[in-house]
Amino acid sequence: MELNYHAIISTLGLTGGESEIFEHLLEYGEIKAVELRKSLRLDRAPFYRSLSILEGKNLILVKGSLRKQVVSLQNIDSITSIFSQKKLELDSAEKSLLSFQANMKELRDSRYHQDNVEIFSGEEAFSDSMYSVLKGGGKIFRDITPESDTIYQMAGGKAKYMEFFKKYKPFRVKNKVKIQILFDKNAKNIDQISMTNKQDLKESRIYGGSLKLDCYLNICGSRSLFYTKDQSGYWGIVLKDPFIANLLNSLFDVIWNLSKSL
Repeated sequence: MELNYHAIISTLGLTGGESEIFEHLLEYGEIKAVELRKSLRLDRAPFYRSLSILEGKNLILVKGSLRKQVVSLQNIDSITSIFSQKKLELDSAEKSLLSFQANMKELRDSRYHQDNVEIFSGEEAFSDSMYSVLKGGGKIFRDITPESDTIYQMAGGKAKYMEFFKKYKPFRVKNKVKIQILFDKNAKNIDQISMTNKQDLKESRIYGGSLKLDCYLNICGSRSLFYTKDQSGYWGIVLKDPFIANLLNSLFDVIWNLSKSL
């Protein structure tokens, strides 16, 4: 059997002196210890210490008295058996590491969801999600929104929205959080509530293109809100992630700067 002794040395974790002795024996076979030390030009104490370590690992045989010692390899089958066992140990360790990494990823994903994701549904989903995103800590509340009629529907009807609006607007203004409301060209119904009003720290613009809105998007500080509808009704998801919020803010600002004031 052809052996890759570099792989064996690496697997067995042999040091410089041990590996030199082992490689020499693999190449030249049995030799007197004195001649081996001279050939490798190793100091006496480290040389005999390395011999002892290799013998303890059952890789070599040392025969004879101190001055007449003869050194040889264990038979190849024994060495390959040791190598195979070490490989099994390494494979097992690798599998354990991969399993640990997978568990850590699962735990991390679970922890991220637990700490950074809020999902809102039901009658109060709209108002609860809006208050949640306002807690992001920013001083500009960016709002990409469909037309007014659709917003009323999302909130559970115009009466429900007005009830929310009367509480939410003073709360936002009191905390000196400006709001930027962005519509696209398909917004047909934009009422007075959504128009620019400096007293309410509110500025609205309309984009000349179509954003193909199928959700309501807010960004404030480190939080982002996606509010949309499926077969079960309207629901919102708030992400507490500064990286995502910064990315969405950048995209919003690009569109905002290309839009006209309302």
